[in-house]
Amino acid sequence: MDPKTLSIPDAATCTTCTFAEDFSNYWTAVLFFRARNGTYHRVPQKGNVYFEESNGGMTIYYIPSYHGKKVTAFKPGFRMITGNPTIRTREEASKYRQLTYTCLQDPMTRTGETLDMPKKPCPAGIMANLRFPT
Repeated sequence: MDPKTLSIPDAATCTTCTFAEDFSNYWTAVLFFRARNGTYHRVPQKGNVYFEESNGGMTIYYIPSYHGKKVTAFKPGFRMITGNPTIRTREEASKYRQLTYTCLQDPMTRTGETLDMPKKPCPAGIMANLRFPT
């Protein structure tokens, strides 16, 4: 499968979205937990509040463009990287908030974003926020 010659959205025959008519394609990294014995275990994803029946995945929010810029559809084969992939230090990364984490105390927790993965147990899980430009 070559994404330069195959339009993945056009070729899709199913969706993982709650709404069957949404054939958007989204990808998210899988998180693994490394046990003390060196083995890895996949961390299950939870559905967001009010989407618990989705049994995992992610919630996508489309926020209107700012500064009067016009929003247009992506061209075929479009790919996007958020943030700056050349960043190599914590100081550089702290200038950006494209990737943040929230240690959920309960499913409704929406405060306490950090640039670091939580280092303590999170009773209701970890929420990762990934922000892309418009």
